[in-house]
Amino acid sequence: MIKRHINIIKLIGYFIIIPIIIWNLTIGKSFDLWSECENNKDKLFKLQCDRENKDKDNNRIELSDKGYLLDSISINKNIKVIKYGRFITASINDYSLITNVLVVSGDYFKLLKTIYQLEKTWTINSLTFQTEMNYKTKQTSLYSTIITQEILKIN
Repeated sequence: MIKRHINIIKLIGYFIIIPIIIWNLTIGKSFDLWSECENNKDKLFKLQCDRENKDKDNNRIELSDKGYLLDSISINKNIKVIKYGRFITASINDYSLITNVLVVSGDYFKLLKTIYQLEKTWTINSLTFQTEMNYKTKQTSLYSTIITQEILKIN
């Protein structure tokens, strides 16, 4: 009889107590970190949307004596500008390092022509291509992320 009670206690321990301990020690903390990460993503997205709405007219600011970056791309009408951002990366004394991030979409050859046109006037620091599958329309889209940097003297 006592052996039977010990086996029942072991079963209760295996199916109730051990999962509770595992949840508290590992899975619970991972779930808390995941939910905190999701909350931070939402906050960052809201802040970025607020910043984009606030700086909507700053996309046409003349970046340097080279002219407008977006005007350099507008030559090719089959290229879509998905995202554009201009950030002051660093400021030291009288100089600022400005980083321009540009995400464009379109056909591969037209993207290459656009990048070639940009290279004539701008120095491209980073260039990446990526494809994305739209499962609703069953089409793939090609995106290119172009990062340029320039140093400007602050007056």
